[in-house]
Amino acid sequence: MIRPDLETAGRRSRFFTWEPFRREETTLFDLQTGGSIPWALLYPSSYEVGMSNLGLHYIFFGLKQNGMGVERVFLSPSSLSVDGGRRLRDFAVITASVAYEVDVLALTRILGREKIPLSWDERAKTDGPIIGIGGALTYINPLIFSGLADFVVLGDGETALRAVVKAVREAMPYSRRDKLWADLSDHPSIYVPAVHNTLIDNGVELGKVRGHCPSLGDLLGHSLWLTPHAAFGKTLLVELQRGCARRCPYCTIPACFGSDRKQPVEIVKEKIEALQRRFSFDRVGLVTPEASDYPYLDDLLDFLEGLNCSVSFASLRLDALTSKMVRALVAGGRRGLTVAPECGSDALRYSLGKPFSNDTIIETLSMAADEGVRSVKLYFMVGLPGERDEDVAQIADLARSIRDSARLKVVLAVNLFVPKPHTPWSGAAFLGQREGKRRLALLKKALRGDSKGIEVREGGVREAAVEYRLTWATLQDGVCLATKGRFCDCFPNARETTMELSSLGLS
Repeated sequence: MIRPDLETAGRRSRFFTWEPFRREETTLFDLQTGGSIPWALLYPSSYEVGMSNLGLHYIFFGLKQNGMGVERVFLSPSSLSVDGGRRLRDFAVITASVAYEVDVLALTRILGREKIPLSWDERAKTDGPIIGIGGALTYINPLIFSGLADFVVLGDGETALRAVVKAVREAMPYSRRDKLWADLSDHPSIYVPAVHNTLIDNGVELGKVRGHCPSLGDLLGHSLWLTPHAAFGKTLLVELQRGCARRCPYCTIPACFGSDRKQPVEIVKEKIEALQRRFSFDRVGLVTPEASDYPYLDDLLDFLEGLNCSVSFASLRLDALTSKMVRALVAGGRRGLTVAPECGSDALRYSLGKPFSNDTIIETLSMAADEGVRSVKLYFMVGLPGERDEDVAQIADLARSIRDSARLKVVLAVNLFVPKPHTPWSGAAFLGQREGKRRLALLKKALRGDSKGIEVREGGVREAAVEYRLTWATLQDGVCLATKGRFCDCFPNARETTMELSSLGLS
C-alpha cells in the first residue's frame, strides 16, 4: 500500500495543484502568512489520514504562532506542500509526525525519492535539511530514528516546541548544526542521536523523559482546519482526554502516554460554541482513548444535541457503551458501530484487562441494534499470551451469536498480536508469520458452513512481522536503516532494545 501511494504521488507532483483542496479547507484561526524559516511539517501518509490527526493541527498552529514559514506535506495525492506547492527538498527544516511503525518505511522512501540523505551524518556533511521527528512512535521506541533524525521529541510535542524553534533560529543563520545538536541535547525530552548514541551504546543513563502536557485546557484542543477530504469528513475534532488510567497489559497508552488528563467540559463547551458562531459544521468528533472514561460525557452529549451537532467517537468500550451514546451516533446518520472485544473467550478477555463476557457483548450489541445500529465491526487479536486453538475458534462462535441474537451484519477485523516495549506483555512471544497464518486459517475453517452475514478482514501476517521488527528496533537497527537502507540481519533482540531504552531514560 505504501509503494503505490509513493509512485502515484511522484507521478502527480509535477502537474498536481492543491488549490481545489485548499478552497474546501476552512481555517478556524487567522494565521500569518510566510515566516522566518521554511519549515515542512511532514505526515508520511495520505492527506485524508494526516488531516484527521490532531497532533498535526496542534504543531502547525504552534509553529505559526512562533513565526515559522511552515507548510504541510503528505504522502498522497501529491508530495508537493499543500500550502505553497513546494518540493520537500526545498525546505531548510523538516519535522515528521510518525504515528505508526510502518510510517517509518514511508518516511524513508519519501526522503529517498526527494534525494535527501537519510543519515544525519551525511546531511551534516552536505548541509542538507535538518530533520526532526515527533508523533506517537516516539513515546514507544525512538531508537528507530537513531541514524536518521537530527533530533527526536519524546512525548507530547507541545512541551518541546519553543525549545526547538529557539535552537533552530539561533543555529540556522550560521549553518551551525553542531550548535543545534548541543542546544537540543540539553532538553529533558529531546533525544539527539549525534550526541546521545555513543552514550547509549556505553550504557550511560541519560535521564530523558517523555514530555506530557499537564493541562489540556491550555492547548488549542480542537481541529485547526475543517475539510470534507479528511477521513471523518467535515468534522470538528475535539480532544477530551490524553493518557489512560486502565492497565490493559498489551496497550502502550497507559504505559507511555502519561497519566489520565482531561480537558474541562466547560472549556470544551466554550470552544465549540464560539466556533459554531463563526463557522459551519454539524458534526463533532470526540477524541479520547476511551469515550466513556470522560466523566462529563452525558452533559457534553446533551450540549451538542442542543447545538444540533451530531457526534462521532474515536474509541468505544463495549462494557461502557450506553444507549445514550448509541442514540447520539444514530442521530447523526451512523448505522455502524466499531468496538474491540479482542478475543472470543471470556477467560482470555479477562486476562487482557477487559472483564466482560460474551453474554455482555451480545446484550450490549442487541441494545445498539434496538437503537438503530445495523452493522458492527469487531477488532480481534490472535496470538495473545495464553491463547489456545479453541480460543481462536470461539471468535467464530461469538460472531455468529452476535449476528443471530443482535441481528447485525458482522465484520471481523483480525490482526496478529504484536508485543510492544514498556507494556506488561513486552516480553511475550510474537507468533511469527507461519504460525500466524495457521491461526488465521483456523478461524476461517471455524466459520465454514455458516458465515452468512459475517465478513473477515485479516491484517497481513507479513505486515505484523514488519511492525514487530520496527517496534523492537535497536539503536544499531536505526543506524543501519539510515546508512544502508535496511535493518541489521539479526532478528530483533527485545532485551537489547529494553536496555537501550532504559539508558535513554524510557524504561
